[in-house]
Amino acid sequence: PGEATMATASPAGKADIRKKGYMVVIRHSVRLDNDKKATWPGRNERPYDSPICDKKLPIDQANVMKKKGYGGFDLIVCSPYTRCLQTAALIAKQIGVSRLRVNKSIGEVRRCVRKIQKAVWGPDKADGKVEYLSKDSMESILKEFSDGFITKIEPEEKPKNEGEKALGVDPEPSENDRNGKVRMMSAMRALFRRHCVRCNDRVLLVTHGDGVDAAVREFVGNGTVAYDTAECAWGAYELEEDKILSSNKDEDAADESKENGEKSPKKKEKVSVKLAAYERFQMIKL
Repeated sequence: PGEATMATASPAGKADIRKKGYMVVIRHSVRLDNDKKATWPGRNERPYDSPICDKKLPIDQANVMKKKGYGGFDLIVCSPYTRCLQTAALIAKQIGVSRLRVNKSIGEVRRCVRKIQKAVWGPDKADGKVEYLSKDSMESILKEFSDGFITKIEPEEKPKNEGEKALGVDPEPSENDRNGKVRMMSAMRALFRRHCVRCNDRVLLVTHGDGVDAAVREFVGNGTVAYDTAECAWGAYELEEDKILSSNKDEDAADESKENGEKSPKKKEKVSVKLAAYERFQMIKL
């Protein structure tokens, strides 16, 4: 693809025909707690929320994205964990995007949370419950790591349905790997349709290693999974040219039926998505 350019976000529900929407899904940078002796403020109270220890890697990968044509993001959607917020802020400054929202639905799989809790607190206290940072604390991290480029978390738009709840859905503490992947896949599917299909927005999702795999499972499909997802591994997903199978026709039909007092037909917003570029992970078809 050619070099992407910055573009103003479209009003909700109105596609900007001047640009093509896409979604890039990236894992956070290297965790500080990869060093088992590492410590940080709040580690004992919230051991599952490690900061990062490599600030250069997100910047390097932001530059790779730009070279491959993925540099003009309208919006960043970020997991609420510290390592993701820090990674997002570093990329935001490098690429030049100041709009950021937080979404719990692309946060860490709770089985991974329980594993860390068990290692630090012991098995009896590993309940999978997460105490998130306050909004002020999140914004403080974003401001610090972006050198003031991002100062506020953008409020979520009013949800159109239960699948698009503001700030996402808080995962169940007992969540296993499979349920976590399904949760992430559902969230990414909703975000892609909402932003990339309906509005032609260019969106960066900053998530976890399981999130990179979830995106491959959702958008590549056919039993394909990601593995060896290194820190700041990422994939770029685009609509196939002329492969929107319904959406607009279904929406027009629903609007016409509503005007005529008829029962609206069931919508089938099916789209065909391709993995257009990726870095720092491998794939295999099971």
